[in-house]
Amino acid sequence: MEESVDLSFNKVVITGSSRGFGYALAREFLRAHDAVIVSCRHQDHVERTVNKLKREVPNAMVHGVHCDVTNREEVEVLVRFARLTFGEINLWINNAGTDSYTRTPFAEMLTGQITEIVETNLLGTIYGTKAALQYMIPQGHGHIVNVVGWGAAGGPTARLAVYGATKAAIAQLTRTVAEETDGTGVGLHTLNPGMVVTDLLTKGTTDQDKRVFNILADRPETVAQYFLPLLRKLKGTGTRLKYLTKARKQYRFHTARERKGRFFDEGED
Repeated sequence: MEESVDLSFNKVVITGSSRGFGYALAREFLRAHDAVIVSCRHQDHVERTVNKLKREVPNAMVHGVHCDVTNREEVEVLVRFARLTFGEINLWINNAGTDSYTRTPFAEMLTGQITEIVETNLLGTIYGTKAALQYMIPQGHGHIVNVVGWGAAGGPTARLAVYGATKAAIAQLTRTVAEETDGTGVGLHTLNPGMVVTDLLTKGTTDQDKRVFNILADRPETVAQYFLPLLRKLKGTGTRLKYLTKARKQYRFHTARERKGRFFDEGED
């Protein structure tokens, strides 16, 4: 006799979740007693991540799978693992992304950097969205959340031209697929975490960048805690979740003096 699936908690898959915002988000879901599959491209990192989460969250329902999101077959393996482990997928979060850890004028970018950013951010999100959809549509329910960032609204992203272009494309992709799948029971949404203090944000930054980060940025755990209740109660399709709203930005700049040196000392390399 086939075992019944326990629907009392969410079953969540998060790509790019071995560190930073993805890791913080996984930890918050686990603290809320949801079940989580974490993934990244290096198997040893996956194992360390699972062990660390189990130490930080007693009785955590956490599993890990090696997955390079630029490899379609590996993404499909991740979906199959989730299906076999959980019996269903309630929430799939395409979080894996990179800016190639460089802030460079577009004309000076190396071909390898361009390829890495486009394949990880855009192609990885496309593969993840399609693979999750192909399971969720027959399932009849579920939500796919695509993480965007600077550039998602279509504005210029100086020294991050390719990164910004991929985030704008992800936002457009999500809107389109949300329209195509309306009525299937599957929701497509975007999440913009704003400025999260990780290596991805701070590598190669200027003193001016760091002054702005002191005002606008937050730690991964702070941002994850903000989004957790919003993600756990998602309904419908087309939701645009955003951390740095216009009102929040205005308040932060208004209180900028209080935030001086929050993360970086002025003039720090």
